[in-house]
Amino acid sequence: MKFKGTKLSKRTVALLAAAVVMLGSGGVMGAKAAPNITADSPYDATLRLNSLAVDITEQVAGGKEVTVSDGAFTLTNDKALSVGKRYDDVISVKNSGAADEYVRVLVRRYWTDAEGKRLDLSPDYIELMEMTGWTKAKGSNEEYSIYYLTSPLKKGATKALFKGFRVNEAVKTEGKKIMIGDKEYDSDEAAAEAAGEGDVITYTYTYNGCKFNVEAEAQSVQTHNSAEAIRSLWGVDAKAVGITLVD
Repeated sequence: MKFKGTKLSKRTVALLAAAVVMLGSGGVMGAKAAPNITADSPYDATLRLNSLAVDITEQVAGGKEVTVSDGAFTLTNDKALSVGKRYDDVISVKNSGAADEYVRVLVRRYWTDAEGKRLDLSPDYIELMEMTGWTKAKGSNEEYSIYYLTSPLKKGATKALFKGFRVNEAVKTEGKKIMIGDKEYDSDEAAAEAAGEGDVITYTYTYNGCKFNVEAEAQSVQTHNSAEAIRSLWGVDAKAVGITLVD
């Protein structure tokens, strides 16, 4: 799926990118590693033209807000993130231009391996808590979503899109395999019963060592002749995607 971009204004940010799910891959006689996630979140601003501009911001715990700006910005979280725990990072769009504007955000959720290779794993396990005031376009799929702000974003105003995120606890056990040597067992009990002195029971999981990634691109369109501008630049009918036109 490809998105049609706008030449007026756009911002790209890799949110929560390179967040690694660490499930542990082995242990002696049933020992299990506690799942955790570590995150390193790079932000990449790409383009700013004319009088329209829209940024993506993140407000993390404690109220600190980070705004995407020209060039590259990196925010590093050196604390371990727990699978299943909700984190209240607020992801917003901010009108940093000189006029009111209509806004949409293209969001992509996906998994990669340690080398950055795209993996065919479920994006649904990467959960984003949506805010009101947006419509999610029909045809959005597990990996790609398009969100339209239903009313114009005033000059200098900020509107939250997501109020938090978490990785679903199901990744802890997805694809679990219990092995002794090259033999697989269907339960911990069966493996423990079969294990002899010195045998090592190894646990592997589908999402072990994987990285979850969330990317968002914010785009803006002028409010003047907005119906035609939205149709031309975004290829959609404004009313059909839930936008209330004011001009």
